[in-house]
Amino acid sequence: MTMTHSAMKRLKSVDMTLLYWVNKTETEFLKHAMAYATALEKIYIATSADIRHRGMKMMEEMKQFPRASPNVEFIYHS
Repeated sequence: MTMTHSAMKRLKSVDMTLLYWVNKTETEFLKHAMAYATALEKIYIATSADIRHRGMKMMEEMKQFPRASPNVEFIYHS
């Protein structure tokens, strides 16, 4: 998915469902969204029970990266 910087700035939420693994593409997209999406409010991450621990680890890592929007809420479901 290619998104212009102006569209990325207007992004309000990200909803990801990770079924089998967490890969670099998802991680890089979230880092990019957090860095440029000034309107970002919520990041939803849902995983299958099989990779629950990897999904939780990914979410905790994402909380450490710089954010363009200071009030991003992380919501995790497995």
